[in-house]
Amino acid sequence: MKFRNTIFLLALGLFTFSNLQAQQDAQAKKVLDAVKNKYNNMKAFGASFKYSLKSAGGVTDNFRGSITVAKKMFHMKAGGQEVMTDGITQWTYLKETNEVNITDYEPDEGITPNKIYSIYEEGFKYRLLPAESKGAFHTIEMVPQDRKKYQLIKLKIRVKKINNTIMGWETFEKSGNRYVYSVLKFIEHKNGLSKKFFQFNPKKYPDVEVTDLR
Repeated sequence: MKFRNTIFLLALGLFTFSNLQAQQDAQAKKVLDAVKNKYNNMKAFGASFKYSLKSAGGVTDNFRGSITVAKKMFHMKAGGQEVMTDGITQWTYLKETNEVNITDYEPDEGITPNKIYSIYEEGFKYRLLPAESKGAFHTIEMVPQDRKKYQLIKLKIRVKKINNTIMGWETFEKSGNRYVYSVLKFIEHKNGLSKKFFQFNPKKYPDVEVTDLR
């Protein structure tokens, strides 16, 4: 299974999105627009995070990872894998077998790390959850209108009210798996990062086995 499917999408069963009040939609959109503008205005940013997998079979796994994003490029480390793209090519490195798979980057396939803050614009119904938005965070629930397009059936995002920073998200997949992410540390790279940071350098991985699937 592709990394972005195993790490970023979760399932829980069929879910029927409830009727939304206009005010709730407007409130959610206001928050989501502010989040998108914040991240789009950054040259690059990074975060460390922890996530847990709760499988349909009752198995729970906990991991930690890190992600760096610059517009269409990202570099992520998590769960023994390392995924990076310069917006054209994608490299998926498997630490256990010391091999890297090279593919064309296909941003339209599911949810990728550099789309989490703007995915709501791509055919999602969304609403603010008042009961879960008390205190320092907003919680927004999103459901895809076209369920065939995503493995995802539901997504919840937690946004820090004071600065519109995403501090966590929870995703539900058709397979019955559920993933919970919590941001531990957030860093803005105000000077940006070189494109090379988002490209695989075989010199850093001695004796790596390269499989070009393009």
